Amino acid sequence: MRACNAPEQPMHAIVIRVIKRAKAVRFACRFGIHIQSLQSIECAALRFIKLAGQTRRAFTRRLFPLILIKITSWGSESIYKTNGSRSVGVYEVVPVAGQAQRLLGRPRASCIMCIDYLWGSRMSISEDFLKKEDLRSQMFGETWRTLIPEVFRDVPTYYDKGNAVASLGTCACWSSIFAQAVQRHLPQGAKVLDVCSGTHDIPLKLLALDPSLEIHAVDGSPHMTAEGQSRARARNLTIHARVCDAHVLPFPDNSFDAVTLQFASRHLEIIRAFKEIHRVLKPGGIFCHDDMLRPASRIVEVPYLAYLRFSVWFTAKLFGSSAESMKCVGYFADAIRHFYKPRELDELLKGVGFVDIESRSFLTGVMSYHISHKPAR
Repeated sequence: MRACNAPEQPMHAIVIRVIKRAKAVRFACRFGIHIQSLQSIECAALRFIKLAGQTRRAFTRRLFPLILIKITSWGSESIYKTNGSRSVGVYEVVPVAGQAQRLLGRPRASCIMCIDYLWGSRMSISEDFLKKEDLRSQMFGETWRTLIPEVFRDVPTYYDKGNAVASLGTCACWSSIFAQAVQRHLPQGAKVLDVCSGTHDIPLKLLALDPSLEIHAVDGSPHMTAEGQSRARARNLTIHARVCDAHVLPFPDNSFDAVTLQFASRHLEIIRAFKEIHRVLKPGGIFCHDDMLRPASRIVEVPYLAYLRFSVWFTAKLFGSSAESMKCVGYFADAIRHFYKPRELDELLKGVGFVDIESRSFLTGVMSYHISHKPAR
């Protein structure tokens, strides 16, 4: 993290005009945070979080401290919310007064940064999706933060066998179908990033189809990553792996020809993750997403979720899973029940900024993949 050496200023202190890409942005900040450039936003955001903690402002009861930004553009007002961990704009614009009050439990006067936002086009994520993400964070945030890392400490050596038992072999078959669909879109020598790579299932399948690919992998679990690297070495394959947070990818903008994400987005703040993926993709690059979604048909959904609860419990017992893994037996079905249906995921991808989306589903969404494109400049 870069050090912030910005000088302290009095309250209501400064308005600085920054020129970037020949378009003007004017920042008006409270609490004396001196923003010298667009790159300083990250540093300023972290200082805002520190000040907010000291003054008991701008915190919700959720996992992440939020910065709320009042944006005025051509006479209209809206609230931007961001967790401040990397850059402004992690979440999309939502209506001002009501949503701000719901987020903070305080009037909109609690906003701590004001911006005249005059450049570029904003992505248009619907308020329904923002509410869904808010609900998912409230329901599962503690599980994502504490139990899921423990599950992935426990399961690496039997992860694939466990999936095969729980899904009656359908996960492996569907994953192969997905890998073939991805490979058809990739030129030789393409640079590919696999997010939440786990045991490197997709990278290994892609390299088997095209050894010329340059594949990078990230995952939050060092144990899953170590198992994946062991499997790659056993096949004399190279996969460049890092352990990191999928919401804050350690790569520059426009780095990859393709990004893949399989069987993991249910455990993520999906809008944040999708926006990071959009950022690191080259213009014209493809994002390939595959996961167990919420079935579009209730006739499928009800028995499927009941089966999922049983199969996860049975698999955990069969392989002698840890106590932490046993605590997640109900979570996996609940996470799908509050996740997206295939058509909703289409709309979410469009809202994040992807175009030309193709998709294929098994049993109305029990498993579904989407292949989308970042617009070419």
